Amino acid sequence: MPILPYTKGMVNMPYVHKRGKTWSYRVYYDTDDGKRKYVSKSGFKNKRSAKEAGELKKEELKYLDPKNQHDMLLADYMVRWMELYKVGKVSIKTIKSIETVINYVRKNYNLKLQDITNDNYQQFLNTLAKERSYATVKKYYMHTKAAITHAYVCEVIKRNPTITAIVTGNESKKMDTTNKYLHPAEYDSLEKALLDGICSEYQSRYVLLLAMKTGMRVGECLGLQWKYVDFDNNTVRVEHGFDYHHAHDFTDGKTKNAKRTIPVPEDLLELLNDLIVPGTHSNNRVFRNLSHNAILHCLQKACKRAKINRRIGIHALRHTYASILFNEGIKIAKISKLLGHADISITLQIYTHLLELETDDLDDQIRDIFK
Repeated sequence: MPILPYTKGMVNMPYVHKRGKTWSYRVYYDTDDGKRKYVSKSGFKNKRSAKEAGELKKEELKYLDPKNQHDMLLADYMVRWMELYKVGKVSIKTIKSIETVINYVRKNYNLKLQDITNDNYQQFLNTLAKERSYATVKKYYMHTKAAITHAYVCEVIKRNPTITAIVTGNESKKMDTTNKYLHPAEYDSLEKALLDGICSEYQSRYVLLLAMKTGMRVGECLGLQWKYVDFDNNTVRVEHGFDYHHAHDFTDGKTKNAKRTIPVPEDLLELLNDLIVPGTHSNNRVFRNLSHNAILHCLQKACKRAKINRRIGIHALRHTYASILFNEGIKIAKISKLLGHADISITLQIYTHLLELETDDLDDQIRDIFK
């Protein structure tokens, strides 16, 4: 194989050659300490595919040098940022969310890092806001901002164009909050519908009742093990979640505060006790071989029996749990801990409407204080 000309600080063009019946490429590059190295790969069916793969590898190696990264396209930089800082550290659901944003960026805003400005970044967000809710636009903003800010901190770019950004959204795309909560009478009717004729064969009903009485996420319910059900102290302990969409395995939980102990009524534990069968081990999951769709289908049927004529999702049970606690005078800080939110600001953001209702009734009390 011929020795290719070498230029310090650069990545050479890929050298393509045939080895036996297949083609290979080799790309030379220099390291930070001035040493010359190469990467190669073989097994390509033809010269063209080997050359294309070599060109991709060349571009990848080129951006190992921070001096070249400002020329990198935003989507490509986000992929590297995600693989380095997110994969294996956040849930698969979050990774899928980031990948969705990357795919959108690649099609609609794939500028070089050095070409991103305050104005065109704001225009990117404004375009998103025309057809998406505020909550959705904020997710796109958070992921792109994190990657761009990383580039700024690493001195790949000289300024951070995201710091002046304003996030808005299309209010008509906002989710109807009336379907996120159950009214007290609906809650009672749904509980009765789930309990009526309940038996261990209907595991989905038990999951829904657990969610109603604890505010646990459905993944946390499915990840519950018997060793974390305390029949003596009437509590359940959330130690992890369960990824029912992708890995079908335990997860570390959605937030840093996801691990928590929740007080539960004795009648709920009596129900769960029905699910214990001979040979049950403490490491066994309480609920096994259940899918999210099966639980949702069970909820929809129960709502129909309860004469609830709105489409209620499983997560509405969690919101209803929080609303009931708030209306019973439980402090928002305690509710935040019971829900396993990352911090109280998340709870305040989600349940602002409850706080607004409470403050409307405080005017007379405030007047009395300063009499």
